[in-house]
Amino acid sequence: MKTPTFWLIVIAYGLNTMASLGVIQTYNAHFQSVGYSALMAATAASVYGLAGIFTRILWGRVADLIPHKAACLMNERGNGSAVGDPRYAPLDAYWYPRVQYGN
Repeated sequence: MKTPTFWLIVIAYGLNTMASLGVIQTYNAHFQSVGYSALMAATAASVYGLAGIFTRILWGRVADLIPHKAACLMNERGNGSAVGDPRYAPLDAYWYPRVQYGN
């Protein structure tokens, strides 16, 4: 906790959390603008928020159980899959053997 890197990670995580919560507030209006009823829009926004909570708890538990390099690789692969960005493939080719075989 005494290193600057730790505090940069804490600040980045805090800003990311605040930004995510700010976006969730606009989901209801967005779903209504694309044609969903108010009830369906509120339900969809609520389900998304609950899924985010459970995902954070699950990911925190998994990250505690596996080695930190494997956790970083899983996070990177998940982010690449989420955005569908093929530029993540070179990172996978670099990290996977090192995490898998300990090089």
